[in-house]
Amino acid sequence: MVRFSLLVPILNEEKNIGTFLDLILNQELVPEIVFADGGSTDKTISIIKGYKNRNIKLIELGERGTGKAINAAFDASTGDYVIHAGADWRFYDTNIFSDIARSIKGNPGSINIRIPADRRSDNIIKESIRFWDIRNSQYKKFAIVRRDLFPRYPDISYGEDRIATSTLRSKNFQKQVIYKNYNYERDSENLSLINFIKRYLWYGRTYNLYLKECKDPVEYMRLAAILMYTIFPPLLIIPGILGIFQALKFLKMYPVLLITFPLLAMISTFFMGIGYLLHFVNKDLGH
Repeated sequence: MVRFSLLVPILNEEKNIGTFLDLILNQELVPEIVFADGGSTDKTISIIKGYKNRNIKLIELGERGTGKAINAAFDASTGDYVIHAGADWRFYDTNIFSDIARSIKGNPGSINIRIPADRRSDNIIKESIRFWDIRNSQYKKFAIVRRDLFPRYPDISYGEDRIATSTLRSKNFQKQVIYKNYNYERDSENLSLINFIKRYLWYGRTYNLYLKECKDPVEYMRLAAILMYTIFPPLLIIPGILGIFQALKFLKMYPVLLITFPLLAMISTFFMGIGYLLHFVNKDLGH
């Protein structure tokens, strides 16, 4: 049977970590779980240590940096395939990993699990942010990478996955896509407008580190546009219009996105720009 390792960078996840572990340890095929902690100051570490399970490993780095944490977790892992996971992921169905293991054909370098987006009985803000997080496709998804093809992550906390994915794509390997109706979600406890704003403030504060790593002219142009919209707020109508086009993908499922997606587009753009400007004031770049 194929062995999986979850690489989980963590920092102050006491609200998520117990639910995450309970769901993973309830799987038919329990993967190896490797936590790399960036210096949590809450009860995260003590909660993890309270689980006496041979599938759990904990690395206490004592310093922040998502890329650094993922690499450290990989170095301590032993699985045939690795998954960069988050403590806010929720694997509700118990057969997810055993089913994926049976579905793997041959020895592909990458397996992309695509799960159809769903509607939930929730409030408008939470549902809209849930769809916002998968706005580029009709699917929720996560990727599994064969161990020998694992791309080292840059030592940054925003955009590290984009750079690692670009590195992975440059390699010659077979990719398999699995479409399933799993009960899986992310950010199940953190979908609020306040946390949405905090997220984009943080993205902005760390954006300059990403620019130094990716050196992509398109990203510099994107930053220029974000700052222009932020400094001249009436121009936020432009990302608002783009939000309408993104909402059209999910129109049959959730028509109210025609109203909320433009607002989320304007809010995310504005606060990412504010975050970027704030990094000049506070040099703690928010790894």
